[in-house]
Amino acid sequence: MSRSIESSELVVCSEGQRPVEMDDEVEGWAGVIERVGRDLLLGGEWRPPGCEANTHLAVVIPCRDRDSHLRIMLRHFIPILQRQLVHFRLFVVEQVHMPHHISKYVSK
Repeated sequence: MSRSIESSELVVCSEGQRPVEMDDEVEGWAGVIERVGRDLLLGGEWRPPGCEANTHLAVVIPCRDRDSHLRIMLRHFIPILQRQLVHFRLFVVEQVHMPHHISKYVSK
């Protein structure tokens, strides 16, 4: 059984350097999760293991009908943040299409 670590027990993270593999292949969500999602907590959160992060970051990603682009972006973006030992949480917000007569009033 694993023991949770209190934040007072953690040392501050040093600058981390882990290589990031870059490619633009479009793979399914299972491939993205297999590659980068093993360490992610429910809700898109990641904390550096064994140390307290210097930086805490919330990232809002607007997305509309670009599922393949989102998969590629997350596959590259998550390892970059992990390499920097940043405590982060990702929020993917789906944009919805508004009828023209409504959107002209909302944008004012």
